[in-house]
Amino acid sequence: MKTQAITVATAVEHLTAQLASLPPGTALDIRDPRLPTATLGSNLSRSDWDDPPGEEPGPVFAALSARYWVLGMDPTDTDPYVDLFKAAWQGLGWPVEEHEDLPRSAYARTPDGYHFGVIQSLSGHLSLSVNTPDFLLVSAAEARLPDRLDHPA
Repeated sequence: MKTQAITVATAVEHLTAQLASLPPGTALDIRDPRLPTATLGSNLSRSDWDDPPGEEPGPVFAALSARYWVLGMDPTDTDPYVDLFKAAWQGLGWPVEEHEDLPRSAYARTPDGYHFGVIQSLSGHLSLSVNTPDFLLVSAAEARLPDRLDHPA
């Protein structure tokens, strides 16, 4: 099982690799200025939420999930971006599942247990989700993914 720090760093590495497959100027952000009331974000799921009271606590395992807006594209033409995510995942050797219905969505799973999904909204905006594998929780305050990731170019 990966440590908390390695889990977070690997998630950021995977997200950055996906951003690199998109045009420069693309970013992932929990906020989209075009959608001021639609803030996304991250969540920490802990294994100890239902521990019986009074029992000696054991190790706490956790997993992170986050959802980002994909910024830097016209929401009226996001189909090519869904295809770029799929191509990036396939190029990394990750199995891809796609839903061709409108709005479009596609999902991938990495060999090391991370799950990604790109989802097209009815208005064309794209979001990208990530779910990490479980890790031993060291610090809930430090177990978070960044609010924004910019294209590495």
